[in-house]
Amino acid sequence: AHRLVHQTPVPVLVLRDTGDVLARPKGMLPFRIFVPLDGSQLAETALVPAANLAAALAAPHRGSLHLGQVAKLSTTAVAGSFVNQFNENALEYDRRYLTKVAEQLQTTMKSLKLSISWSIASETNDEDVAATLREMAEYGERGKEIEGEGGGDGDLIAISTHGRGGLERWVMGSVTERLLNTTKLPMLIVPPQKVKQQA
Repeated sequence: AHRLVHQTPVPVLVLRDTGDVLARPKGMLPFRIFVPLDGSQLAETALVPAANLAAALAAPHRGSLHLGQVAKLSTTAVAGSFVNQFNENALEYDRRYLTKVAEQLQTTMKSLKLSISWSIASETNDEDVAATLREMAEYGERGKEIEGEGGGDGDLIAISTHGRGGLERWVMGSVTERLLNTTKLPMLIVPPQKVKQQA
C-alpha cells in the first residue's frame, strides 16, 4: 500500500483488514469523511474526490464532509499579550478559511447535497500534527481541545499527499504516511495533480 501510494497518479482507497467498515447499518449517522486541510491548494485537491466518494457511499442518504485543521499555536512566555494576540489572529484566520472552503463546497458541489462541517484543533509547536489529525478524525471532542461544528467518529480520512520522495520525505516526514501507519480508519489518498503548462 505504501509503495502504491507513492507511485500512482490516481487516488488510492486504502481499506483496513478489520472488516467492512464502509458498510452503514440502517439508522446510523450519515457516512462522514474527514478531510484535513492546511490552507494550501495542494491539501484542497482531496476535497472533490472526497465529496464524490461521500455522496456515493452514503446513497441514497445524505453524505457528510468534515473539514479539519490544526492550528499551531505559540506557547512562548515572553511578551505574553503579544503571543496571545498572535494566537487569536491565527485562529481567526483558520476559522475564516474553513468557513470559506465550506461555503464554496456547498455552492460548487450543490448537486451532491452533502452536509459540510469543520473544526480546528489547537496544538503547541512541539506536538505531532498527524497524531492530532488522527484524534480529530477518530475521537473529535473526546480528543484534543477542538472548536467548530463537531468532529470525530469519522468513517474515512481523505487527504492529499505532497508527493515527496527519497531523502526529502525522510527528512520532512509525511503527515499522510504517519496517518496511514496509525489510524484505524480507511483512507482515500489523493496524489498531487500536475499543473498544466500554458503555451
